[in-house]
Amino acid sequence: PSNYEALYRLCIIHIEDKEYEVAKEKLLQLLKMDPERETDPVYILLSDVSRLQKDYDMALEYLANISNIDESTEALTSKAACEEKLGHVDDARAIYQRALVLGHEHAPLFRRYGWFLIKVGDIHNGTDNLVKSYQLEPKCIKTHKKLGRAYLLSEDNKIDEAFKHFNFVYDRQPEDYIVLMRLGQAFERKGVQRNQ
Repeated sequence: PSNYEALYRLCIIHIEDKEYEVAKEKLLQLLKMDPERETDPVYILLSDVSRLQKDYDMALEYLANISNIDESTEALTSKAACEEKLGHVDDARAIYQRALVLGHEHAPLFRRYGWFLIKVGDIHNGTDNLVKSYQLEPKCIKTHKKLGRAYLLSEDNKIDEAFKHFNFVYDRQPEDYIVLMRLGQAFERKGVQRNQ
């Protein structure tokens, strides 16, 4: 691999290790290293880093540098997430929907859009999108957590489905106390349903 490719991979490792400032510094180096290269992947990573640092305005600035944002499911998903965090619900919804036209096989898009819908009160459609994410990536811990939570929030008596998803996470991450809490909530809901 070239120095450019090696540095790009190193940036991803820094992001995974939550070394965001180091990753951002190296990503900015990449932009200067080879001006002839495609820069969209670097700007997407810079946006991701800014979003992880909760600097949503900066994340949107980086996304504005992407050449054809309307052709990138990943970039549109990131943009929608930023708009959502900034409280621009209608903008976020419209951007997620544009991304869905492109991203029929993009599990993170369905997961984010599904959870967005749940947060704005559309639990049924949100759960449907989370199920699509699960179907595309059946081993994704984040999707199992969100889908379990969606079933807990649902009025459709799908507590057994919630158990299934929380148990999947617990089997892989038994130290995750939030999953333990959610399992407790599911047991509580199940007990309440039996008593009615």
